[in-house]
Amino acid sequence: YQIPATNVLAHSDIAPTRKQDPGPLFPWKKLYDEYQIGMWYDEMAKQNFLTLAQADIETRYNEPSFVFVVQTALQKFGYDILPNGKWDDATKKTVEALQYHFRPQNYNGVVDAETWAILQALNQKYSTK
Repeated sequence: YQIPATNVLAHSDIAPTRKQDPGPLFPWKKLYDEYQIGMWYDEMAKQNFLTLAQADIETRYNEPSFVFVVQTALQKFGYDILPNGKWDDATKKTVEALQYHFRPQNYNGVVDAETWAILQALNQKYSTK
């Protein structure tokens, strides 16, 4: 089907409010490392974003402007989400989908510093918007 390797996604990446498969046990990192299929963030970029992400989470987490920035970053990465500045159910499920794929050891749908750093690293590497 000539699908670009970076376009291999999960159902949960396409429809996070409706689908949870293949879930957190799917070996996305292995698929990326061994076959260059899918997407993965650069660890160094994630670490560079992590300190700033911790400050954002500690000081701005409940500000609608920060929620809007997170939602916009999710949208920029390709998730079908409309930024509204609220930690609503659609945002939680979209964050869960991101975590299933890129941080499967903790997929609670809450944007913590690591999740925020991963999202920023992914956008730095892949976003064209």
